[in-house]
Amino acid sequence: GWYGGLEVMAPTEGYMLSVAEGSTLTYPNFGADDALTRAKVEKDLPVAISDWEVNYHDFEFNGHITMSIDSREDSDGDYIAVFAGDECRGLAERMYFPFGDSYMYSVMVYSNETEGEEFTIKYYDSAIGEIVEYAETIDFTSDMIVGDGFNTFGLSRGGSFSQPKTYGISEAYPNPFNPVTSFEYTLEKDGMVQVAVYDVNGRMVSEFVNGYQSAGTYPVVWDAQELSSGVYMLNMITGDYSTVQKVMLIK
Repeated sequence: GWYGGLEVMAPTEGYMLSVAEGSTLTYPNFGADDALTRAKVEKDLPVAISDWEVNYHDFEFNGHITMSIDSREDSDGDYIAVFAGDECRGLAERMYFPFGDSYMYSVMVYSNETEGEEFTIKYYDSAIGEIVEYAETIDFTSDMIVGDGFNTFGLSRGGSFSQPKTYGISEAYPNPFNPVTSFEYTLEKDGMVQVAVYDVNGRMVSEFVNGYQSAGTYPVVWDAQELSSGVYMLNMITGDYSTVQKVMLIK
């Protein structure tokens, strides 16, 4: 069934534990004060899959699928999402399974039907910003457990590849910043691209890329340690498209 590390049980959230035989559950006791002050950190999704979100409160039934990518090499920061039509019903980031020295995606899935709803699967490759729609499907059954860390539901029949449909630069975060900020830029098509930073006098102070790249979404971390406080312009130029974003360095 499920494998993971659970340190905090959040109030009002439900948890399902499946065991093969009678067992004793030992849950760490961090102390009352420490447990109350522990915060659940929400991780922002990459821009290309920012709409891959599911609100489990909207659904009555759930199940679990443990998957792996068998058709290509995956990496940290990759995601698998399960869909019913265009609606995301489950999402998981790549995680390490130490007992098998392997990687997997542990996905809780949700439905308002006890059985029969067909789920499709998409995979996000963070290294190149590519979304792959796999041909494998799964029919939902309430409380189902499909695969585990040792015997995953493998994805190998990669279907269509969804390329980004826009050009642009995501909002830099944090902004204002000191001295590091990050953002992503997206290419709709393969081609020449330049992404650079200019000061208010039009002088280039940093250049991240100036050359040919494949379509996709690319992350950038900018360290402005050597620069002085002030306003700077993130500039992206590719083909007939250009965009500028203002950021502020405060030291």
